[in-house]
Amino acid sequence: MLLDLAMPGCTGLEALIRFRELIPGARLVVVSSSEDPAIIRRAIRLGAAGYIPKTSSPRTLVGALELVEAGGTYVPPEAIADARDSPMDALTERQREVYACLMKGHAPAQIARELGISLATAKHHVRAVYSAFGVSSRAELILAVARRGPSGN
Repeated sequence: MLLDLAMPGCTGLEALIRFRELIPGARLVVVSSSEDPAIIRRAIRLGAAGYIPKTSSPRTLVGALELVEAGGTYVPPEAIADARDSPMDALTERQREVYACLMKGHAPAQIARELGISLATAKHHVRAVYSAFGVSSRAELILAVARRGPSGN
């Protein structure tokens, strides 16, 4: 389900909250003119399966919807890149689960089995975790976490 945050009768993320209550199993993707990283991260934390800024290219839109269709969560790169206080703040709930698996030393195939997701989705989430921490491997992630502390701060 695509949801515009500027709907009549509902303002901002209130519409997302209402739809999540009314249709708990629905996969909601926010499409909005707002590109505020804090709003994007809040929408994801409130249960959006994705957030696509209206300025996104058609290719990005299609890719984001395909990812959501496959069970993943789409977060635009600018929302992850702006999370300077703590990389953990930029992660979705599922990406936090993947992070926990990575910290246990699990490979993407193990993560997919443990979380009941496809290998492609697990790899996507692993890349999102690496991106949030500014690393490109599990070894670099572990070093980054060691420098920052377990909370990512």
